[in-house]
Amino acid sequence: MFSSSANKRVFREYLGAQWSGVRFTDVPVNPHVDEFHYILAFTIDYTAGAADVPPVPTNGNFRVFWDTRYFTPDAVAEAKRKNSNVRVMLSVGGATVKDVDVVFTPATEDTWVRNAVNTLGAIIDEYHLDGVDIDYEQFHPSVEPDLFTRCIGRLLTELKAGKPAGSFITSIAPYPNKNAQRLYRALWNSEYQMAIDYVNFQFYAYGHNIDVPQYIDRYNEQANAPNFPGGRVLAAINTNNPAVVNIVNPDIALEACNQLNQQLGGKLPGIFIWSADGSLNQNQGFFYETQAQLILTGGN
Repeated sequence: MFSSSANKRVFREYLGAQWSGVRFTDVPVNPHVDEFHYILAFTIDYTAGAADVPPVPTNGNFRVFWDTRYFTPDAVAEAKRKNSNVRVMLSVGGATVKDVDVVFTPATEDTWVRNAVNTLGAIIDEYHLDGVDIDYEQFHPSVEPDLFTRCIGRLLTELKAGKPAGSFITSIAPYPNKNAQRLYRALWNSEYQMAIDYVNFQFYAYGHNIDVPQYIDRYNEQANAPNFPGGRVLAAINTNNPAVVNIVNPDIALEACNQLNQQLGGKLPGIFIWSADGSLNQNQGFFYETQAQLILTGGN
């Protein structure tokens, strides 16, 4: 079902979306983690906008919106040169662009797929990236599960087809929203499931009242039918301030990751963190990144 990453335990870190000044070198990389994935956020199929002109959808013509001061093709190459277990990929979509909601708005299936394959392919080649993550969170009212499935499924399939087998890593990033769950589940339960390597489910979005047992229950719910059975579902930590943002407290999430890993016999597929920008802004010293990797490596 999966690429050559199937039996690897991965740590993943989103970065670049908040223009905090964080850099690849700020985030500690444990050499004992099978794979460490930096995920650049975001590429978005919206115009850049201007002071008096808000961004608008471009039907699959993607552009880079991450912090291009520090995340350049040269920086990507250096990050991979310094650590043999590092891979770098991009994330598609996100929640907002310049305070405008990012909405999945294909004009037609074929034109969106063609534009997306061409523009994302060019960015992937320019930056020498190793994969793509799908993180659309809002959808035009006309978007039904079949359309979302075909657009995203064809995109992932075509991007993978141009790379050596097992070398291009893909993921989807659903979250606990009824419509988003409906669309991502349809994609997962389609013929395109074969093109998806990881499920970055946003468990932190369940809110600040979640405790460790509830987090574990929600992980098990998402990792099984009718949600994403058979998927390599990753646990998740959000390092922003839970008192300001309605997210699961990162200490709760970290302990839940630890207990999940124990319950799975040390076989938790991986952990991802949103985001390095948040960790830098909270002056956490990248504590959660360090501890999450130790969980995955058995304390090494």
